[in-house]
Amino acid sequence: MKSVFKQVEEFNKEIIGVTLDGGVKLMNSDDFMLSSVQLHEEIAEFEAAYENQDLPEVIDAMIDLIYFAAGVCTKTGVSAEKMEEAFRTVHNANMTKKAGKKAERDYDGDATDAMKPQGWKAPVLEDILYGK
Repeated sequence: MKSVFKQVEEFNKEIIGVTLDGGVKLMNSDDFMLSSVQLHEEIAEFEAAYENQDLPEVIDAMIDLIYFAAGVCTKTGVSAEKMEEAFRTVHNANMTKKAGKKAERDYDGDATDAMKPQGWKAPVLEDILYGK
């Protein structure tokens, strides 16, 4: 089975007409604005589905959010393979975080968050994206 990132890349190539020419760069302003609207729409659908206690719609909204987020990466020229590598890099950095509660986050509930411990190192993606 193709990876999620490969499937989204395929969709963006075949349906949207995105071409991967090897260059990685920010999207133009029209693509950025559309992507921003799409991502916000999915967050609103997620919130509405939760308010309605509709689990299938919560999951659908989350999958659509992943789909649009990966689509943004594709529109910037990032291939599925580079997304996989970047994801692993971010995941490995996240796995060094600790459970806790960020005081600066605008949330007052009891759900557990992930916090950067002293000396935490952010993922470095430049080499993956630009091939340096």
